[in-house]
Amino acid sequence: MNRIYETPTETISLINNTKTVQFSVSGNHNREMEQ
Repeated sequence: MNRIYETPTETISLINNTKTVQFSVSGNHNREMEQ
């Protein structure tokens, strides 16, 4: 993604969304391993 971000808020939102997605994937993986 080489898009230029117009506002710092947009960049922060993207970073937060990425962290949330990674956390969700990790949580699902951990639950599958426990079963």
